[in-house]
Amino acid sequence: MRCYVQCVQRDDAFPEFGAPVRIGFAVPKKIASSAALRNRIRRLMRESVRREKETLWNGLREHKRTATLVLMLRRHDPATLKRLTLNDIAGEWQSMAPKILSLC
Repeated sequence: MRCYVQCVQRDDAFPEFGAPVRIGFAVPKKIASSAALRNRIRRLMRESVRREKETLWNGLREHKRTATLVLMLRRHDPATLKRLTLNDIAGEWQSMAPKILSLC
């Protein structure tokens, strides 16, 4: 997975910052040509982030920051995409979360 990050200093003068993190998920057609496969991969990505989001949210709240993340699946072998599991994606997300906090 690849991640694009934009972090912003949160100011109390801006009440529109409700949640500290906005996350977008992208799976390009070049990687998975089938819409069903792209949707399945996005669901797996969403679930892995949902399970671990408290760590990221608490870290950003502590530093009074907000983040906009775009998670994009990088190239994979087409045969392995169909066998991709939640554990595969969760492992990548867990290694990526501390890096995101260090960037913010």
